[in-house]
Amino acid sequence: MARVIANVGSNPEVRVVLIRAAGRGFCAGVDLKEMQQHPERIVELNRGNFLTFKAVRACEVPVITAVHGFVVAAASGSVERAM
Repeated sequence: MARVIANVGSNPEVRVVLIRAAGRGFCAGVDLKEMQQHPERIVELNRGNFLTFKAVRACEVPVITAVHGFVVAAASGSVERAM
């Protein structure tokens, strides 16, 4: 995802990057079930998150996330309902 954000964001014809969820909710992070099933991959999975967050921060155009339903943020362990 980091490469996609960087490539799209550097395209002079692009004015904004939109990240949206498909399905019932939005998860901003890794798949917790995958982490539980493959604890040896935690460094790799977290590196992917870091690179994606870094790409969003460095993006040359605004990055917008469109969320709906529930939102899961693994860092805080909270579940919020999007309005």
